[in-house]
Amino acid sequence: DLNAYSLFGKDVVYTSGNTDVATIEGNVVTIVGNGESAITASTVEDAHSNAATASFTLSVVTIKTQIETAEDLDNIRFKLDAEYTLVNDIDLTEVEFSPIGTTDAPFTGKLIGNGHIIKGLVINTPEADRVGLFGVTNGATISQVGLESANLKGKADVAGIVGRAFATTISECYVANSYIEGYDHVASLVGMTDGSGSSISNCYGIAEIVSTGYQAGGLVGVLSNGTVEKSYFAGSVKCNIQNTCGIVSLIEGNEQSYIKNVLCSATTIDG
Repeated sequence: DLNAYSLFGKDVVYTSGNTDVATIEGNVVTIVGNGESAITASTVEDAHSNAATASFTLSVVTIKTQIETAEDLDNIRFKLDAEYTLVNDIDLTEVEFSPIGTTDAPFTGKLIGNGHIIKGLVINTPEADRVGLFGVTNGATISQVGLESANLKGKADVAGIVGRAFATTISECYVANSYIEGYDHVASLVGMTDGSGSSISNCYGIAEIVSTGYQAGGLVGVLSNGTVEKSYFAGSVKCNIQNTCGIVSLIEGNEQSYIKNVLCSATTIDG
């Protein structure tokens, strides 16, 4: 229900700018379909006061747990704690896309790829941290997803699957035929694991990884209190200043981290 009021005790009238999205009766809004509508509250002029208006934009989206289209994938950001399943390959070519999940609102749900591919992801934000398909995850599970032909540019925590992962499980995922560039914590799969319990297993990366500053790893930029196992990297890694490696560039944290049963067959490690 809408609840605007007038200091002068006037009646407030509500209108919807797009009745295909929402209609209003009295102060009750009824959702009709997806899209945006300007919702306006107004009063009329009288002998004691002028007319007044105030408005806001109402956005309506349908959130599907069965991901069929690029729009469905993008809409995950509106419900970050659900379980999603890819039922199609997703083409993000020429789609404007920003990372799903932020520091204040991380992705905490599940994405099950069922072997489907997300291709053509482009994010060109060289001054932004935590860049990837997912920007920040916490307690999430991501499995059986392939990312191909991605082109990502960010600053810190830049990677194909997750920029920064807290207590996240990633399995049977890959990033291939992609270019990933940042200044710090750059890799094909995860820019940085942060927090106890993160694990990456049965994954691979075949990508060009470039850090103009620090910490460039083939699979993970920085491993903090996490595990990488049964995975391989077969791309190239370049770091202009410090810490370059074909699997993980730097291990840190107060708890133990593990790297086991991995293979590096990088074409180039430069740094």
